[in-house]
Amino acid sequence: MHNIVSLTTRRSLKIWGRIRVSRVVVLVDCGVTHSFISKELVEKMGPLAKDTSPYVVEVGDGHKIKSNGVCEGIKLEVQDFTIIRDFFLFGLGEVDVVLGLEWLVGLGDFTANFDKLTFTIKVGEKKQTLKGEPELTKSITLMKII
Repeated sequence: MHNIVSLTTRRSLKIWGRIRVSRVVVLVDCGVTHSFISKELVEKMGPLAKDTSPYVVEVGDGHKIKSNGVCEGIKLEVQDFTIIRDFFLFGLGEVDVVLGLEWLVGLGDFTANFDKLTFTIKVGEKKQTLKGEPELTKSITLMKII
């Protein structure tokens, strides 16, 4: 099994979240095309995954790793947000969940300040802000599904 070391880029932030009763580390990354959930987390939580055709994930150093499976309609709670998404299965290493560009695009207008580790989303007339957790921050990994 291949794992991706969970490092943080200058266009990402890490936050604590919750799926069911499990506390999870969430990486929000503008450089990742899709959203992923850790195979290891899914194995611990029980049957969440559905088989899919194999897909290939390209990681930041150019390696391509084959995986398969999706978890549909997963409820992820982060700070004041409840996010319900489908997540592709992948060995993520130190993070449990990655929210990628496909999630970000669906939000509409947002502002990110990665120096301050904040991510602000306009929901109707109200603005909500995710605040990154400095103790979770490290360095760089990018993934895209091909």
